[in-house]
Amino acid sequence: MMERQPECTLSDLCIHYLVKNHFDLSIEHNSSKDGDEWFDWTATRSGLNLYAYDPVRLVALFMISDDWIATNHPKIQISSTTEKTTNSIADYGNTYKYALDKLVWWGYKVSKVEDSADFMMHLIFIAEKDEKSYSATDPLRLLGLVAMIREYGENWARSDVSRSFSVEPVPGVDNLDFMWGKILDPEQIEEDLADEKSTSSGT
Repeated sequence: MMERQPECTLSDLCIHYLVKNHFDLSIEHNSSKDGDEWFDWTATRSGLNLYAYDPVRLVALFMISDDWIATNHPKIQISSTTEKTTNSIADYGNTYKYALDKLVWWGYKVSKVEDSADFMMHLIFIAEKDEKSYSATDPLRLLGLVAMIREYGENWARSDVSRSFSVEPVPGVDNLDFMWGKILDPEQIEEDLADEKSTSSGT
């Protein structure tokens, strides 16, 4: 009897999608004086830097990047000697409008409701289309979810993608409490090992 492959998480899927779209991913551990801890994620490729709290929101920023750049950095005439511009988009509230606009452009009806569970008031954003609905706590995360469903289908959790990733530490950072490195999927790890072997055999 074959062992059932564990379902992938939405983050697994988003990391796979970003790597497939030629982004280099990195993660940095941060903390506040109050003891709060979180990870900052970065996705970079030629001409574009994305910064968010998780891979799902990174995907959402990628989805809105063309609209964001067109609005905030109108195209200018660039000569062959002009240095190429790098656009940066961060996970802030000013990106929410672009996320909602993208969902509407895709044909979704978007609404928000108040969730008063546990006596805490939270806004839940809902996207509806073809008698199916999806919800998330903010427009960016909702867009990231819908984007993955559009890409991998309703059964995205059973997608054949990597379910584990390694972090390649940044050289010179020895403090393990300060986690900072590049995300590598299994294929990248194998390529790096092959490069190391060829380098060592050649010396």
